[in-house]
Amino acid sequence: MFTSNHFIIIGILIVIIIISILLSKKYKLSSKNATRIFFVICIISELVKDFVNIVPSKYGGFVLEPEDIPLHLCSIVIFGMLYLMLSKNDKNKEHIKTAVVVLGIVSPVFAILIPNEGVAFNKVITYQYFLYHDALFWYAAYHIISKQVNLGKKEYFLDLKYLGITFMIMLLKGLVLQLIQTMVEIIYYYHLLFMVKLV
Repeated sequence: MFTSNHFIIIGILIVIIIISILLSKKYKLSSKNATRIFFVICIISELVKDFVNIVPSKYGGFVLEPEDIPLHLCSIVIFGMLYLMLSKNDKNKEHIKTAVVVLGIVSPVFAILIPNEGVAFNKVITYQYFLYHDALFWYAAYHIISKQVNLGKKEYFLDLKYLGITFMIMLLKGLVLQLIQTMVEIIYYYHLLFMVKLV
């Protein structure tokens, strides 16, 4: 963190954001098309992260570690994007978009300044991590600059509600995943004990 690699990455990300916003404004990218583009980026990003982080399981086969499931504060945006892609023009759609934009302005800044995937240039996960958060910031910033999202006082209170739900999901995630892991281990060792008794 805050090494020469980190500062180089931050500089590159700033350039990418500026170019992306300028191109979006030049071609007058609609909110619908921006959502489609970012949704594709979300899917590609998650697939890359999953393929990189998949590890052999001690129970056989391969598995993703709990921390790689898309339930982090920034990754959970994917579910919001899915809703925006599939839903019609209803009241909730605008609220979800506003929440994604507010989250997309705040979270990527902290994620980029305090990266938890390192800053090594020789790791694929480094590029996935930074480019995803850069794209999230572009999506949010472009919506604000192009005034395609309503950020009034009422919307801020609704955003706080959605963000509060998000934080609750994140807190519960750890408890649920730990419970599932414990249950799997109990079943696994019970199965081993049963097999030993048979022998």
